[in-house]
Amino acid sequence: MQKPKLIHILFVCLTAFSLVGCNLPFIAPQPTATSTASPTLPPTETPLPTNTPVPPTETPTLAPPTETPPVALPTAIPATATNTKQPTQSVFYPHPRDIFNGTFDSGVLVFRIGANPYLIIPKTVAVKKAECKEGGTLSDTVVFDTTNYEIRDGRFSINNVNGVTITGMFTSQVRATGSITLVLKNDKKNCTIGPLFWNATGATP
Repeated sequence: MQKPKLIHILFVCLTAFSLVGCNLPFIAPQPTATSTASPTLPPTETPLPTNTPVPPTETPTLAPPTETPPVALPTAIPATATNTKQPTQSVFYPHPRDIFNGTFDSGVLVFRIGANPYLIIPKTVAVKKAECKEGGTLSDTVVFDTTNYEIRDGRFSINNVNGVTITGMFTSQVRATGSITLVLKNDKKNCTIGPLFWNATGATP
């Protein structure tokens, strides 16, 4: 009879404990709430602009311009006998037997052309008060003989005949020009006249 009474007491105690536990929140376990909210991250602070100057961007240093070496000019080829071409000068011969009368400073001259246009015959040279290089003046006339002198390529030369030297060339069939030098005697002293420039014109006698 004691065993059923003990069970009955345990039953009552459990019932009472259950009731008390239901009415006491600090005893009864609280239901666990499942959180569905996303975790909140702390706000990100935007850095404020500062007064620190931005260093300037360095401009790359350009290399100095390269100097262009001077271009060598072609070397001039010196003139040679094979590549030199002289301008052709006209050559004139006088008419046969023409007489030429010429003048120069303080004097006159006369010469004649031979039987062909390649010979010249000096006739006379006269000076009047011509100044001598040695000092003083001289007046004189030189007469030549009938010697012929060659005319070559339109030029001629009469060298120291009776103290007279005449060189000349024909610029046309009736014109000639050249120089004359006289070395004569003046009171047994030499009198040098010239060289002087002369011009002469020819005509048929």
